[in-house]
Amino acid sequence: MEAGSILELLRGLGFTVMLGAGDGLLVGPASALRENERQLLRANKAEIVTFLKEADRVAAGTTADLLEAAMAVCDYWGDGEEARAEMRADCLATPLHLRADLLEHFRWTYGVRLQKRLRCGVASRPSKSADP
Repeated sequence: MEAGSILELLRGLGFTVMLGAGDGLLVGPASALRENERQLLRANKAEIVTFLKEADRVAAGTTADLLEAAMAVCDYWGDGEEARAEMRADCLATPLHLRADLLEHFRWTYGVRLQKRLRCGVASRPSKSADP
């Protein structure tokens, strides 16, 4: 069984699996783990740790891209600092596994115009005749 499948199985059973200190794993609620689940974790620990480290690395990059896109959307709508702060907080409150979807939403909704503005460092709102 692959690490991603193991994590999905455990999440489906109501467990949270995170990286601990060093190459450790934190599983909660640990008291609810049955012996077969403990054996599955032990037998695949190295692969799960590697998978989670890679997921964290990708999520960090996705988060940076998401925040950049979110600020470009705020620029697009002419939002002030209060709205920008709310947007940042909402993006950071989005679960890691959903951040790529939110980034894709921004890209899909605002399309090429947003991507061009991000590359140029400009995200002014187009004329009212243009679609978002």
